[in-house]
Amino acid sequence: LKRKQERYFHPFDRNGKRIATKYTTECVQDALGAYVTACESARAEVERVLTGLSEAIVERGHLRTILQASHLNLILSTAARHASSSNAGGWNVGRIVDGGGVG
Repeated sequence: LKRKQERYFHPFDRNGKRIATKYTTECVQDALGAYVTACESARAEVERVLTGLSEAIVERGHLRTILQASHLNLILSTAARHASSSNAGGWNVGRIVDGGGVG
């Protein structure tokens, strides 16, 4: 089988300007077009699904619960990191010791 000779040419950038330093073929251009179309379709589908999810969260009244859980997570994470940093720095909880009288 004889392979068809592919013709190389300079591609165009997204603004329609010819790129003189690059070469491509019709096959590569077609594959690139299919890839761009697939990416756009995937983006549109993701947007549709996320929009539906967002609407469901709001309509079913879950938004307040999600916000409260998020705030609680922030508070607990901050407390845990503070405790970890304190322990690493050798800090400890203060103690009251009976000194037997002052003065």
